[in-house]
Amino acid sequence: MVETDRQTRAARLLQQLGLKEYEAKCFVVLTRKGTATAKQISEITDVPRTRVYDAIRVSEAQGLVEIQHTNPRQYRAVPLEEATRTPVGSTSPAWTNCRGFSTTSNRRTRATAR
Repeated sequence: MVETDRQTRAARLLQQLGLKEYEAKCFVVLTRKGTATAKQISEITDVPRTRVYDAIRVSEAQGLVEIQHTNPRQYRAVPLEEATRTPVGSTSPAWTNCRGFSTTSNRRTRATAR
């Protein structure tokens, strides 16, 4: 329950910073899980799977998500430090408030991907 509340607060904060609802929900899940498939994201967020693909595509264009070309496709949020340097992240210093919603799994995943 506490985890869901934190994810909801994080998604709302990201929406205030300019992300659409589904983009924010997907980004929050990816920062928590490290990597996930569209099916996993959909199951966790209750975002319809077809809309997950749309949200991921927009987030990738904004520099917030990376697509791993595996089968099935895996998606990964860029580290929050990197997200703050994207056009979306640099529009507000409030992005730094999102750091508390990240986990070390995202950093660990990033290190192994190199």
